[in-house]
Amino acid sequence: MKKNQKILNFKEMNDDLKPNFKEKLQNFALFFSLMKFLAYGILVAGFLFLKNQNHLSILGYLSGISALLICVLFFTLRVKYES
Repeated sequence: MKKNQKILNFKEMNDDLKPNFKEKLQNFALFFSLMKFLAYGILVAGFLFLKNQNHLSILGYLSGISALLICVLFFTLRVKYES
């Protein structure tokens, strides 16, 4: 026998070892749904904190969101008609 020789035993793969794609997809969707709820909770908590500290400006918030949406719209139109 050679000095570095190894004995390998191969086992036959059966159905029990195959990954269950449907179950993994459900776990994936559940995880990100919970993360989405957590993000919304943090957002609402932030709004409530700012409101209680009298630092929340609704007009500033809405104008910022509007400016963002208008810029995204112009960017999409420019990319669409430029190519």
